[in-house]
Amino acid sequence: MRVDSNSHASPGPTLPSPLVVGVACAVIVLAGVVHGKLTQRWGPGGQLEKAAATLASFPESFGDWRLEDSSPMEPAVVEMLQCADYVNNAYMNSRTGEVVRVALIVGPSGPTAVHTPEICYSSRAYEIIEEAQRNEFAVDGVKHAFWGVRFKSSSPGGAGLKVYYAWTADQAWRASEAPRYEYAGAPYLWKIQIAGAMGAADDSPSNDPCRRFIEDLLRDGWKPQAADS
Repeated sequence: MRVDSNSHASPGPTLPSPLVVGVACAVIVLAGVVHGKLTQRWGPGGQLEKAAATLASFPESFGDWRLEDSSPMEPAVVEMLQCADYVNNAYMNSRTGEVVRVALIVGPSGPTAVHTPEICYSSRAYEIIEEAQRNEFAVDGVKHAFWGVRFKSSSPGGAGLKVYYAWTADQAWRASEAPRYEYAGAPYLWKIQIAGAMGAADDSPSNDPCRRFIEDLLRDGWKPQAADS
């Protein structure tokens, strides 16, 4: 039997080289480690626990504002945010009778960065009537910036709502456009949210209790612990 020396067998599938396989595995492991650190999959680190402890000193009164009540967050919300600790307080202005609610959390940077009032309130019988606007504050030489969003109630006769929010890992509150990426390397992240009723007819700063609350809180001097402390 003759064998044609010019004939060739069909090549089989090409297997990836060990180097390619090794690099791919390393990328997968690294991605898992990074995601685990961002979400505190292995529990809060010492820095996060230390930061959470400073919430005990959050003021109960400052300026004309007095603590009205302190409420626990719903367990499902705490689980979603994965926060190490939080403040969920209502304050009343002793001069005007205005009430604002403050939610302050500290937790892993991933979950803390992604949940915004636009998502939360839009699913709770409110509609956005003004997209987020940047609001700047300067106190004791430190510049702060908060997003401010206006909502209207979907219920007939319901009051309008103004919500401010910001993040920080270094004591200066920021209205970040991409907090998940900006704070990706932080061992933990703070987020503050201030909400209060606001009439639709007049949205001037003098008629904005949340803005005045922020100004008074910043002047009071309480600061979240910086991530590099």
